[in-house]
Amino acid sequence: MASSVPGCKETTDEGISGFGFEVRSVDSLVEAIIKFINLPYEQKNAMGVASRKKMEKEYDRKILIHAYMDEIKNLKGGMI
Repeated sequence: MASSVPGCKETTDEGISGFGFEVRSVDSLVEAIIKFINLPYEQKNAMGVASRKKMEKEYDRKILIHAYMDEIKNLKGGMI
């Protein structure tokens, strides 16, 4: 589950690796939780596997460090 704010919503592929919900909306959060609870075990398991793969592919430490270093170079005019 992830709220629909920048930085959170990108971590979830709706219905594949999790469910999103609207910020400050208890009803939206409850709806997402109920959707997950009602999934069969196999779908919950597949969602967990998909979520892990997404994190490894898109949020690996090396990828993030490289992206930060590129951004710093761009901001500093390539002096680093």
